[in-house]
Amino acid sequence: MQLAEKNQELIRCFYTAFANRDVETMLSYYHENVVYEDVGFGIQKEENAKAVWLYLMENGDKNAEITFSNIQADNLSGSVKWNANYKFNNRKIENHISATFHFRNGKIIYHKDDYSLWKWSQQAFGIVGYLIGWSLLFQWLIRWQMRRFLKNFIENLSDNSQT
Repeated sequence: MQLAEKNQELIRCFYTAFANRDVETMLSYYHENVVYEDVGFGIQKEENAKAVWLYLMENGDKNAEITFSNIQADNLSGSVKWNANYKFNNRKIENHISATFHFRNGKIIYHKDDYSLWKWSQQAFGIVGYLIGWSLLFQWLIRWQMRRFLKNFIENLSDNSQT
């Protein structure tokens, strides 16, 4: 199997594990020095990057549906289109995400998820998201809140591992 095919398979396996809510398998595809970048969570490195997925699995909608398509990869990088359908604040969210990857030693070293925070905020906050979700201040507040939730989650993980 060529390296490009292996990288395509790596992406497929990552999202299959995600769809099956198998976070341990997902994280096994990440390089120890992984960098994850997301519209909401920002840039997270290494253990914090992995904590994003732990956080989402623990705190997100347990009935979320993950689908993916259009996997492409070469020897160094790859991409996929994926969708997340879930409930947030009792509202239906349909998030369309474009992901890009870089690979090192058969693992994902860089993963970026890109989507419209305005479209997401319209679904998550209804009319408020529609009216002001485009504003930099509102988007900054969403990002600040998401990063705060992640930071608290990571601190709790650390506290629980020390006991």
